[in-house]
Amino acid sequence: MQATADRCSRIDAVSIQLEGADHASTSSPRFSQDINGLRAMAVLVVMLFHFGVPGLRGGFVGVDIFFVISGCLMTGIIVRRLEAGRFSLVDFYVERARRIVPALLVLCVVLFAVGWLVLLPSEFRRMGKQIASSAVFASNLLFWRQSGYFDEGSHEKWLLHTWSLAVEWQFYLLYPLLLVALRRMVGAARTGFALAIVAVLAFALAVVGAERWPTSAFYLLPFRAWEMFAGGLVALIPFPPGRIGRRWVQVSGLVLLAIGFALIGVETPWPGGLALLPVTGTALVIWSAWERSALLGHPVAQFLGTISYSVYLWHWPVEVALRRFESGILATPTAHIATGLVLSLSIASLSYRWVERPARRLGQSGAAKRGGLLRRDVLQFGAASLAIALLGAGVWKLQGAPWRFSDTVQIADREATDGDPYGPRCFSTFGPALPPCRIGFDGPARVLLIGDSHALAIATALAAAAPAGGRSAGGVQFQGYASCPTVQGVTYGAHSELKCFDFNRTYLDPLTEGTESPVPLVVTNYWSSYLDASGLKFAGRDASGADPQPFNIDGYRQRFEATMCALARRRPVYVTLPFPEFAEHVPRTMALRLMRDPHAPDMTLPVGDYRQHNAQVIGWMQAASARCGIHLLDPVPYLCPDGLCRGSLNGRPLYTDRHHLSEFGNRLLVPMFRQVFVGGAEEPRASPSAW
Repeated sequence: MQATADRCSRIDAVSIQLEGADHASTSSPRFSQDINGLRAMAVLVVMLFHFGVPGLRGGFVGVDIFFVISGCLMTGIIVRRLEAGRFSLVDFYVERARRIVPALLVLCVVLFAVGWLVLLPSEFRRMGKQIASSAVFASNLLFWRQSGYFDEGSHEKWLLHTWSLAVEWQFYLLYPLLLVALRRMVGAARTGFALAIVAVLAFALAVVGAERWPTSAFYLLPFRAWEMFAGGLVALIPFPPGRIGRRWVQVSGLVLLAIGFALIGVETPWPGGLALLPVTGTALVIWSAWERSALLGHPVAQFLGTISYSVYLWHWPVEVALRRFESGILATPTAHIATGLVLSLSIASLSYRWVERPARRLGQSGAAKRGGLLRRDVLQFGAASLAIALLGAGVWKLQGAPWRFSDTVQIADREATDGDPYGPRCFSTFGPALPPCRIGFDGPARVLLIGDSHALAIATALAAAAPAGGRSAGGVQFQGYASCPTVQGVTYGAHSELKCFDFNRTYLDPLTEGTESPVPLVVTNYWSSYLDASGLKFAGRDASGADPQPFNIDGYRQRFEATMCALARRRPVYVTLPFPEFAEHVPRTMALRLMRDPHAPDMTLPVGDYRQHNAQVIGWMQAASARCGIHLLDPVPYLCPDGLCRGSLNGRPLYTDRHHLSEFGNRLLVPMFRQVFVGGAEEPRASPSAW
């Protein structure tokens, strides 16, 4: 066991899994050029993927490569020290902290300073929460609760990439305990066999999780542990025989990695079955122990591998900053990529030189260890991490320090959060749908509202349009689900956590059946977004949602019209035409304009552009209206006077982002929604079948 453990512990001088490495240690016989080159490959594909280099759809698997390498390193260190009778859990944690924590905290401090100087209160508040969670290695839990890694809003999260560091640290905390327990239960000789069983079970969990709970599987340690266990097995399996054998083992591993980069994309359930490609490929490269690779041993690869931790730390904030601040020629794809690469490598080199290397030397001498300075280091790291976490939490608690800006800027920025007051208890973003809820007054339901997040955005305006008449006049009964078109037979094939088909079967289908009802139904969707929704599919022939069929636009139009007609046969149906959609985040853009000019004009969009963008969907709605008698609610007269759709009014945004109306903006539609209640003075009551 000693020889096999030494094979992975030989890279102890090289920090693994996004940790810095002292290039001066290359003179040591324990330095592994192939591992360092593998780290360079991993961080390079991650960086190029994030900067949007065409053709690299699977670059995010570079993180999986790091996980495998880290599993090998941790196993080598732990097993070697256990066999020598000198393993210390405290020392193990101290060494991990010394390599990871300083550079991460420096990044957090720099981002805090940048945020204080230039970020709007709503942006700075979100950054504060990310800093707090990253400093205590819990950011994977934060981002798991928010949204998917590949979502549109990911480029507004400055520390999104630290989720992998959180997973890694959580693995550090638990893995030594697992290895010690396995050795005690089955003995040192059978530890590898026991770990293999654990790895297979963990892989099975990941495959199931990637299909059923994709966001959880992506971010959480239980679904990622098998990748690190795979690296651990490499440390416990003998070398492949012969010089030629080692070379071909490494070539095979590199081929598997290349296939993985080509086949895997953001739509791939991850880390599912296809994750075997990069994981197995990485394991083979490490297992080969072939040091003479022209690719991995190239000086450029060695340099990049040496600074890979700092490259990983800094490249994503650089990407977010470029998207946030760049303009003109820097906004072109080529200039964006080139600028991102130059800045990332330059800042990473400085971070490695002035932060990583000095931090790694702390407590290294024998005298320092005997004097307890190693343990003192971890107390200092812990205190620093806690201080940064409290700083970030304070920013979040203080609403992003809004006093840094004028009142007009604060008002514009606050509109980004002036929406969805009923969202937490009325609106489902994943998993089973929440039960229906009442918006407005008590009493019988005066109107039913169903739809996606656009329906939630106008729910209070619809309630405000109800005729006065006391509490018995009734309110709005609302049911909504995120990114779910109100169309029968539509399901999600790529995102199993989104239960759109189940939601429609539970709440939409009953509205098309049963007896007639005078209670009107309002249907509101983000209609234009579903014309090119890659995750949408059609339910199978048995209408159970199983065996979904491929999505096509003609089939979607037919199902849309059929659904509207089925609804109109049972009750009055009102369908809102699409709301204007802006190219830029309205509150942020307006706030930035007001920072430069307190008298900046309001944001507008030509109504012709609106009609052109939504012509196809509006045509479908008009056809359904002519055929089925549904009523169309047109927001243009209320949001687009004088031929210009307003994004703001007197400097105050009407939207919370690019296309969701704020509570201030939706009030402009109250006169439009009064049409729903015309002729409804006979006190309609909801039928028992209506939810």
